[in-house]
Amino acid sequence: KNMAAVLELLDIPFTGASSGVLFLCNNKALSKKIFVHHKVKVSKFTPYYRGKRIVVPKKLKLPAVIKPLCEEASRGISQASIVDSVQCFVERIKFIHENLQLDAIAEEYIEGREFYVSVLGFKQITVLPARVMLFTNMPEGEPRIATYKAKWDDAYRKKWGIKSVAASKISEDLQKKMADVCKRAYRAMDMDSYVRFDIRVDANDEVYII
Repeated sequence: KNMAAVLELLDIPFTGASSGVLFLCNNKALSKKIFVHHKVKVSKFTPYYRGKRIVVPKKLKLPAVIKPLCEEASRGISQASIVDSVQCFVERIKFIHENLQLDAIAEEYIEGREFYVSVLGFKQITVLPARVMLFTNMPEGEPRIATYKAKWDDAYRKKWGIKSVAASKISEDLQKKMADVCKRAYRAMDMDSYVRFDIRVDANDEVYII
């Protein structure tokens, strides 16, 4: 976002999102609040800032996913990010605060399928076919989430048979629903370039932006 801001100040044309949109996308709490205002579904969430008391709100059901509030590329996300007890919840937030020196956010874990949908355009918006991350060697019962290692560690990807492929076995109705949600999210953030949305679809085919 800083580089985009510099290019804007120098009046140098560039492709991609504006510095303002990049700032909003980088802050998970702010972007989720915008989505909620525009009635785009997101999982329930609570931000946790360094130096403040850590309390698990009653509205937030476990299991939850604990992430850095403002980070990219899944930095700070591992299998330990999914917590199912108050003790683990607090410990993971403290880990992000103390070890990564970052604020944190807790989100309810959406049980279901995870998809990655790219959107591009300005006046004419195009939604590209969804993709998925397969975990072909992962034991049953283990959460399938895009951790930092799942994205960037070649040895880890090979061990668990992780591959990024085109999504299959999606009904036409669900495809249309995902496209509609992504278009509404794109407009809600006032985007005019391109973006990839990470989404979760639960057992009732409800679509959540994560």
